[in-house]
Amino acid sequence: ARTAAGLSANGRRLYLLVVDGRSPVSHGATLADLALLLRRAGARDALNLDGGGSSTFVLRTAGEPVVSVRNAPSGGTERAVANGVGVFVRGEPGRARRGRH
Repeated sequence: ARTAAGLSANGRRLYLLVVDGRSPVSHGATLADLALLLRRAGARDALNLDGGGSSTFVLRTAGEPVVSVRNAPSGGTERAVANGVGVFVRGEPGRARRGRH
């Protein structure tokens, strides 16, 4: 598995990406594959963050009380890790705030 972050050319969009490792649902990705995926998404600059079983993507949809795992981590479940990247949106619950473009 691989985890990466990328920024758009104007620095206003952050792209977070987790690619599952080789499994029945994924072929995995090389670093070149990861770069291409981020480029296609719109990132100009990117950083490879981590790989392996600790690569887990969780999301709490607006209005939901808990997060859910959105990828297929190695071993079938998320690992206890000491660090991560979090993105939080402030504003009225259930409504995402639009940024200035």
